[in-house]
Amino acid sequence: MIKGLTFTFFGKKIETMAQTTTIPITTVAAMLMVTIVLTGTTNVVSVWAGTFPGPNGQIAFVSLRDGNDEIYVMDAEGGDQTNLSNNDADDFNPSWSPDGGKIAFTSDRENGNFDIYVMNADGSGQTRLTDDPANDFNPSWSPDGGKIAFSSFRDSTEESDNQEIYVMNADGSGQTRLTDDPDLDRFASWSPDGEMIAFTSDRENGIDEIYVMNADDGSDVTRLTDNNANDLAPSWSPDGEMIAFSSDRDENATHEIYVMDATDGSGQTRLTDNNANDLAPSWSPDGEMIAFTSDRDSTEESGPNFNIYVMNAADGSGQATLTDNDAHDSDPDWGTNTSPPDGDGSSPAPSQQTTDEDISTNTNDNTNDNTNDNTNDNTNDNTNDNTNYNNNDVLLFLIDVVECFTSNDNNNLDGSNNNPDEQFSADVELCLYGVVDEYSNNDNNLNNNNGTSSQET
Repeated sequence: MIKGLTFTFFGKKIETMAQTTTIPITTVAAMLMVTIVLTGTTNVVSVWAGTFPGPNGQIAFVSLRDGNDEIYVMDAEGGDQTNLSNNDADDFNPSWSPDGGKIAFTSDRENGNFDIYVMNADGSGQTRLTDDPANDFNPSWSPDGGKIAFSSFRDSTEESDNQEIYVMNADGSGQTRLTDDPDLDRFASWSPDGEMIAFTSDRENGIDEIYVMNADDGSDVTRLTDNNANDLAPSWSPDGEMIAFSSDRDENATHEIYVMDATDGSGQTRLTDNNANDLAPSWSPDGEMIAFTSDRDSTEESGPNFNIYVMNAADGSGQATLTDNDAHDSDPDWGTNTSPPDGDGSSPAPSQQTTDEDISTNTNDNTNDNTNDNTNDNTNDNTNDNTNYNNNDVLLFLIDVVECFTSNDNNNLDGSNNNPDEQFSADVELCLYGVVDEYSNNDNNLNNNNGTSSQET
């Protein structure tokens, strides 16, 4: 079902719409695509990547095929499997940043102690974020890309281990504890709206259960599962409505993949059903698929052998293997493809984080630069007038595009959508790029719409 949200356009409501306008996610995504294409910049607020459904990118995973744990990536069909970490130490727990540009992970490469690291999507720029005598594991990015949650043993004592959930800025600064319990809290997973963190804890009965808490301060801890089995590794769906997890609650005593309602834990439904262990679910960014780890192809001769599988998220159908080798492949994390629709996803866009002040400064700078450029070009031969428009003109055009979409999206007056089957389809993308192409190839560009002829100085 398509969700709606009240969208603030660079800090101001869009005046051509209702005072408090609910815009479908499809339209917000369309608006962001058109903005990036027209302005040639990604200086817009990141809404799409990591927070709302987006195009499927690469899957990061851990493999033992090189004799030690390494971070690999592959495409959504299992092709182009590539080692990114390339280190003699153990590297695992990959977590994609919401813009698809970086991967956080765990490694013991520097002193035999496990810490959180980050690297670019191509494996370059590997940088250590935590440096504590205790072990840190399981990084999880916030949807705005500004913070990383992780679990740490730094509060343990000689008498007992104590694993807690921490959060830090994406550069490693500001490390702050969110949970405070003598038992084990781990496997943090940030909700797509940035408000909540799901995690696993054995705090109440010594058995692992799924909990949620407020992401800002760790308050309002709420238990979602309650049974005599172990429930592990929660993973939020891209729309924030469901949480996938693994559990050994059923008669075969092996772990299976389940889903439940993220609000209250209701509707717990099993998706896998076999005598093997199915673990570590990870949703695809479009919400249609779930990747997971399974040892179902193990044999008595070779012993346990984990590989990465994928299945339909709706009902668990279509289970297929993506990796197939004699070494363990595990711990998948499905990233977002931020390349244009015709791109291959190999060069993710840079981070799309900025502020209203930055946008205002950027707009003013571009206005001044474009004014100077136009003056110089007109002195020569007026050859570049049609390309030197400023961002204010672009935003006016963008508002017209958004209004076109919202006037045809079947929204009710109360903001709800009466077409539950509407999707952000290839037809919409084709339409948007058609508009951009028409605009880019038209001699009467945006300046004409503002009453300025291309021959004027």
